[in-house]
Parts: sequence; C-alpha cells; structure tokens
Amino acid sequence: MTATILKQYSSQLLHDLNLSYFSPLSYNDQILALKQAKKVVSIQRKIKKHHLILRVTDKGYNFYIGTEKEF
Repeated sequence: MTATILKQYSSQLLHDLNLSYFSPLSYNDQILALKQAKKVVSIQRKIKKHHLILRVTDKGYNFYIGTEKEF
C-alpha cells in the first residue's frame, strides 16, 4: 500500500519537474535569451580587455566594476 503511494507520488513529481524545467521556450524567449547571452559575452570581453574586476556589493543586490589597482 505505502509502496504504491510512494511510487505514484514519485511518478507525479517527476512529471511535474519535467514540465517545469524541460518545456521548450517560446520563440520570443529564445530570442531574448540569445540577446542576453551576447550582452554577457560582450561585458566579459570588456572586463578582460581593460583588466577590470566585477564584484558583488556587500548587500548583494548590485555589482561594482573597478580596476585591478583599486583592489
């Protein structure tokens, strides 16, 4: 009895997780994700090129960009 309930629960949980995390993105979301990925790569290149450091502020909600000499 208990094994059957656990098996059903496990099966339902797996199904729900698959729906939540493995469903395909809409076309608009795919385009948005690509644009954001390109922005991230651009920022990474600029940080490396100018020898900058990106760090999270003490409160953790903002980022600070500074030169290596400042740290």
